[in-house]
Amino acid sequence: MKLNAVLFQLYRLTDWDEFRYIYSTFPIMERAESAAFYGEFRSRDTGLAYVNALAAGIPDVEVSL
Repeated sequence: MKLNAVLFQLYRLTDWDEFRYIYSTFPIMERAESAAFYGEFRSRDTGLAYVNALAAGIPDVEVSL
């Protein structure tokens, strides 16, 4: 997920809607994670948390959901 956050910054994706759209292009993964984690799409949520951390200048943060 950290790699996703770094790539988002490299491509200068800054809008939450852009992040959500990109993650929405993986419907199989979303369905599998939603079934396994009681409706949560953890890949998206973790990736977005890392994006927030990088934007705040905290690159070494460990995100746990």
